[in-house]
Amino acid sequence: MDIQKYMDFEQKRAQGYQLLAALFYEPQRDLIESEQVFERLCETASEVCAEHMDSFKNLQKLFAKYSNQELLVDYSALFVGPTELIAAPYGSVYLDGERQLMGDSTMEVIKMYREHGLVIDKDYMNAPDHITAELEFMYYLLHNKVQLLGEGKLEQASLLYQSELKFYGNFLKPWIKPFTENIRKGINNEYYVALAEALQCFVETGVWKDMVPFEELVNPV
Repeated sequence: MDIQKYMDFEQKRAQGYQLLAALFYEPQRDLIESEQVFERLCETASEVCAEHMDSFKNLQKLFAKYSNQELLVDYSALFVGPTELIAAPYGSVYLDGERQLMGDSTMEVIKMYREHGLVIDKDYMNAPDHITAELEFMYYLLHNKVQLLGEGKLEQASLLYQSELKFYGNFLKPWIKPFTENIRKGINNEYYVALAEALQCFVETGVWKDMVPFEELVNPV
C-alpha cells in the first residue's frame, strides 16, 4: 500500500474537521464566505465520505437563505442560551450523564490536550469539550500525524495515531449522534439541520476504509 495515499486522505480528513469547527462558532458570514468554507468542505467531503455528499451540497444555499439575525438567534437557541440549550455543544453533557458540565470526561479531554502540549487559549470562552475545541483537536492530531509521516518519523506518528484513536473513540464519536439528533429535532432552521447531518456523516463515516492496519502502512513488509 502506498503510504502517500493514506497521508493524502488523512490530510483531507484533517481539513474537514477544521472546516466543520469553523461552522460551529457563532456565525460570521463575511469570514465564512471569504474563506470559502462551504466550497472547501464540499471538496473535502467528496474525497473523504463521497457516499454522503448530499449532506454537504446544500449547506451554502441554505446558509444564504437566512439573514445574519436569523442565524444568530437560532445559533443562540441551540448552543448558547440564555434558556435551556436545545443542543448543548459539550461532550460531558452526553458522556457523563445528568447533563453535567465539566465532568469526568472533560477532565480526561483536558489531560489529553496537555499531553500534547496544548492549553486552552485565554480568549477561548467555551468549555474544553465544546464541539469546536474537540473538532480542532482532531485536526491537530491528524495534521501533525501526516507531517510526521512525511518526515519519516514513524514512531512519533504512531503515538499520535494512538492518541487519535483514543480521543475519537472515547471522547468525540460517542456523543456526536445524540448531539446532532438534538439539533435536528429542536430547530426548524434548515441550515443547522443540514449542518448537523454533515457533521454526523463526516465523523461517523469519514475514516480510512482500507483495512490495512496503520502499523503495516508505516512498516510494510
